Amino acid sequence: MTPKHNVASRLYVDLVRDSLTEFAYDADLAGLAYDVNIHAEGISVVVSGYNEKLVVLLKVVLDKVKQLEVQEDRFNVLKEQLRQEYENMAMDQPYHTSDYYARYLLSPKAWTPAEKLAELDALRSEDVRLHIREFLSRTYVQALVHGNLRKDEATNIVKLAEDTLDSRALTSSELISDRSLLLPSSSNYVLQLDVPNKNDVNSALTYYLEIGDIADPRTRSILGLFAHIANEPAFNQLRTVEQLGYIVSSSSWGSTGSIGWRVVVQSEKDPIYLEHRVNRFFTDTLGPLLENMSEDEFEQKRRSLIQKKLEKFKNLGDETNSFWTHITSGYHDFMRRAVDAEILSKVTKKDVIDLFNRAIHPSSTTRAKISIQLKSQIAPATTFSKEASRRLIEALRQKGVPVDDSALEGDEPLLSGVRQFWTEQFKSIPDFEEASAQELLQTIDRLAKEYPSADSTLESLGSDVLPVRDMAMFKAGLAVSKAATPVEIYSDLDAKL
Repeated sequence: MTPKHNVASRLYVDLVRDSLTEFAYDADLAGLAYDVNIHAEGISVVVSGYNEKLVVLLKVVLDKVKQLEVQEDRFNVLKEQLRQEYENMAMDQPYHTSDYYARYLLSPKAWTPAEKLAELDALRSEDVRLHIREFLSRTYVQALVHGNLRKDEATNIVKLAEDTLDSRALTSSELISDRSLLLPSSSNYVLQLDVPNKNDVNSALTYYLEIGDIADPRTRSILGLFAHIANEPAFNQLRTVEQLGYIVSSSSWGSTGSIGWRVVVQSEKDPIYLEHRVNRFFTDTLGPLLENMSEDEFEQKRRSLIQKKLEKFKNLGDETNSFWTHITSGYHDFMRRAVDAEILSKVTKKDVIDLFNRAIHPSSTTRAKISIQLKSQIAPATTFSKEASRRLIEALRQKGVPVDDSALEGDEPLLSGVRQFWTEQFKSIPDFEEASAQELLQTIDRLAKEYPSADSTLESLGSDVLPVRDMAMFKAGLAVSKAATPVEIYSDLDAKL
């Protein structure tokens, strides 16, 4: 698939949905619902509701998919709407954009909004007509029928889809699943970009660590337990204690052939500073927490995750989504939750600490890491360096302000915090002249510029930092993961599930 195919497929789906708008009201009155979406290298059609009329609904939608007539006026309207959607991605919150680029860099077939816009501008209605014709000439139908339907009814539904589309089959080699790009061991990549929205004061950091193959149940289970343990401390330290920003999260992150763990922070502070704080969280908070965790605490965390894995689905929709995810992933790993729960019962505290030391701790010589730093185009909050603090102490003493050298201890404070502290201190000093106070506040701003923090440079993140200068070349140099293959061949679902 190319950017052109992706955009043409999206317009195709939008045109199908648009042509069914009038039909949607009648379907809703009948207790039925449908949706058509672009999906990986194809499209997905979803119908739901009362089973008596479900086949009728599916036939109507599939007929429209097959026989769609691209009308010039509707094409132009939907093309303009899609252009606005792509352009508006620049207005997304920065942490959405940093996450987007993390996915983009690790996906062989992904394109930026700018790349899609370039294709959209050149796309004509005739191009979409030709794309639809080629798209439907050879297909592979993958279906899930779930609910109050018998096996023979489900088989007939799939046959209806195949007969309606009436296409030649794809070859088996064309059905190989999508893959992921893998970070090399001992890597410390950083991609630095500006926040697209010039008026957004927030910066963002997506800090991703690749752990292993998502198809490996033991790796997946140990990482799952680590992520479960780390979730609350990450939020508490980075959000509550340090108040880096309102948006702070951590979670495992999976794709075909790969699974990892990520920390996301959105803040008005500089993203390099945010990465330093995440590294410090690993070394000063998370590492000691794991080492000092009692066996009882560990067992409680493990038991709660196992219980979560074994929870029954709350409704039919949740169960359907779970099944469909396992089908479209290519792994067909329908028993994953039960398998992971069984493995978790044997995971030890040492297993979790070993994973942390091998793949997450900043001192690890084997970890595979990339961070996406999105910097606000409005100057982010800066820190006040040790050298600036030393010179400020000298200036304060010259003005007769009592100050202790202990002010140099600890982490470098934010410039805004230094200004606020001394503004209040000057007010509390008896008979301290306003002119002297203003002069010293100006000195604080001047020193911050003359002696910037060492932690404000990319090099401060380590001598092994590798900046990503060209995203296409970076992706071209990464190894590709294994494709997804079914963990088990289910010839008859009734017998297996």
